[in-house]
Amino acid sequence: MKVSLNWLKDYVDVEIPPKELAEYLTMAGLEVKELCEGEGGDVIFEIEVTPNRVDCLSVLGIAREVSAITGKELRTDSAKPCQSKICPPALSSSIKIEIQDREECRRYIGRVFRKVKIKPSPEWMQRRLLSLGIKPINNVVDITNYVMLEYGQPLHAFDLNKIREKIVVRKAKRGEKITTLDNEEKELDEEILIIADAQRPLAIAGIIGGEDCKVEEDTESVLLESAYFAPKGIRKASRRLGISTESSYRFERGVSLEGTEIASQRASALIEEFAQGELEGMILEGEEGKERRREIELRFSRVAQLLGMEVPRERIEEILRSLHFELEVEKEKVKVKVPHFRQDIAQESDLIEEVARIFGYQHIPLIMPKARLSGFEEKKEKKVEKRIKEILIASGFEEVITSSLISEKEIALINEINKYKERILSLANPLSMEEKVMRPELMFSLLPVLAWNLNHQVEKIKVFEIGKVYGRQKRIYEHKRLGMAMVGKEEEIEREKEGKNIWHRKSREIDFYDLKGAVEKLLLGLGVEDWRFTEEENKGFSPFSVTLKIKGRRIGVLGEVSRSILAYYEIEKRVYLCEIELNPLVEVISFEKKFVPIPKYPKVRRDIALLIKEEISCEQITEVIRESGRELINNVRLFDIYKGKQVPAGFKSLAFSIEYQHKDRTLTDEEVDHLERRVREQLRERLGAEVR
Repeated sequence: MKVSLNWLKDYVDVEIPPKELAEYLTMAGLEVKELCEGEGGDVIFEIEVTPNRVDCLSVLGIAREVSAITGKELRTDSAKPCQSKICPPALSSSIKIEIQDREECRRYIGRVFRKVKIKPSPEWMQRRLLSLGIKPINNVVDITNYVMLEYGQPLHAFDLNKIREKIVVRKAKRGEKITTLDNEEKELDEEILIIADAQRPLAIAGIIGGEDCKVEEDTESVLLESAYFAPKGIRKASRRLGISTESSYRFERGVSLEGTEIASQRASALIEEFAQGELEGMILEGEEGKERRREIELRFSRVAQLLGMEVPRERIEEILRSLHFELEVEKEKVKVKVPHFRQDIAQESDLIEEVARIFGYQHIPLIMPKARLSGFEEKKEKKVEKRIKEILIASGFEEVITSSLISEKEIALINEINKYKERILSLANPLSMEEKVMRPELMFSLLPVLAWNLNHQVEKIKVFEIGKVYGRQKRIYEHKRLGMAMVGKEEEIEREKEGKNIWHRKSREIDFYDLKGAVEKLLLGLGVEDWRFTEEENKGFSPFSVTLKIKGRRIGVLGEVSRSILAYYEIEKRVYLCEIELNPLVEVISFEKKFVPIPKYPKVRRDIALLIKEEISCEQITEVIRESGRELINNVRLFDIYKGKQVPAGFKSLAFSIEYQHKDRTLTDEEVDHLERRVREQLRERLGAEVR
């Protein structure tokens, strides 16, 4: 919200420097983000207005705040209201107003002007509009914008001669179209409220007018609209159509019902003065009269209790009166009538907040809070998440937090590479087309992070995220997952050969085994037992990927991301990524520590090399080795894979390290030799391996 200092001075004497005033407003809850120089020595305040303070989306609203903060009197005589007239019967029959949806439009005021002269608005008005970012059009349109900025009530002007028979406030019909004032054609549906005549839409209610009925140079008769439109409906229509205007911004937050008449009178006075329009009459449809004011009791003792300090009663009364509350003071409390423009005031604590922010938060004494912490046990899920973060950060990963919404453009990519066509969840009213789809995989949030960092010349990227994914099977679901992604170069430090005591850095491209090692380190750190990697085809990964299983249950997948997906994000390097379901992982983790004695007897390590068909997985080989040695095999580790000239096509050479150990005695060489022979025999018989 931009506000002109010179315009503020029409309402209140501002004698303090602009920077000091900006500090006061910020301390009172209206954060001034920036001060800019305006034309003719003016100063423009850019104020961050919270959604509940729609009354401050106007120059008059900010002037009220300045008046209360500085103690200066508020002048409201700059507005020149005109005498309202009710339409004579003849006019009522020629232009009628019909409200079909009274929940969405509680009041509609139409003022009719004849003999209007369209010309440029006064230079001072144009300067004020330009200083606040609004382009001048002509005197009538500029007046509607000027009053909106002044009072916070959006208005709209129609060329009356272009309206056919009547004004109808109704929901659009599916397939109806309108060309808006910015020359964009919009297709409407039954959820969108419009202003129409007997034949066609004239405007999208509360958002933007239509091209067909705009005020132009040849306009002679004008219908001035001032209405109350329900915030929820305007907000939905604005999101659905992707249109945000100064009008919709205010209607979405909820304007005052009573303010419709006040703003209409102010605009009428200006049209009579600067467009020589003759007011023929006024038509009011919907709720008449003033709204019943809310009445709230404020206890003086409650003010001290909530603020932790005593505020003099006289000062409380002074502050509330300066904010235009009507008071009826009693011995221990005060009855407060809330003005129509303060729709955010609903209870006693709201009034106490008003007292606090004008009195000054800086006057509240600094004391340590008095609180007793009761014992609580952290949930297992939180413990696991905390431990995951500790392990991954210690492994060189960085945590990222991304949006769970992705672009609509990615739907085609998701459908192409995955089985999500019927499972994708999309928002009905997204804030942006770039955030319309609820992600079915963490992959689609992590890859943009990698792309951004690669574009900024980051050579090594290792990131993780714990977040939710969404979809639909028989019903809508949301699952929490861990996602890890790696790309770039890994640095290693090694010693030069030939006995020289010289160390140097050596870099290599990150590969699949870096990711697999990180996952293994994570599982070991979490105390997970009985986990296996099974080589399987997983869509979205290419040329290969593996599935992570714990106790036979599939809980994750890891591998190299396919080139088709990387091309979408313009990533040329190889990316390795994994996703692990958290809930089943949490189920198998136990934080109970188990202690076992250190083995008394030594291990015996033997290496074995195999030539075996490519399709046989490492997991299958490991299982055969373990079953062959039963409880006497302590550990099996793959330490070498080779495919090359000396290996026949369709085969691979693998080398395993096997540790043998007995818990009660030392194994003899003969026993180990016997076990090794049995392992070799089983590998040949069951898997067709050639043991070298």
